[in-house]
Amino acid sequence: MPYAYSINLRSNLIVIRGIEHITDNETTEIIEAIKSDPKFKPSLNQFIDLTMVIKFELSIDYIGKLAKNPLLEATSKTVIIAPSEISFGTARSFMSLSGDAAENILICRSYAEAEGFLNLSGLLDFPKD
Repeated sequence: MPYAYSINLRSNLIVIRGIEHITDNETTEIIEAIKSDPKFKPSLNQFIDLTMVIKFELSIDYIGKLAKNPLLEATSKTVIIAPSEISFGTARSFMSLSGDAAENILICRSYAEAEGFLNLSGLLDFPKD
């Protein structure tokens, strides 16, 4: 499975973890699964963890489509943990195509930085950097 997700209503957060190899189709599948989850609300924030992804097969057209049709409201915050150069570049492409919503997106390489942006200190069990 290329993705795993959970919705934590206590912290107002969707946690999405990419695993090994992700593609356009698999990304669409996880988005549809999240949208059909009874706990889903478009006002949630999201935490996207790409630390375990080793291969990206996301087309720039697809990244643009994701950026122009976001899962969440424009005021929701998104943090993307992108430790490798390829994950960081992919996340930056998404951010640059997100228009005004880009001000609520943080791309970082550490969990500590993500916790601070989302005000989650102690609410989730992030690995220590």
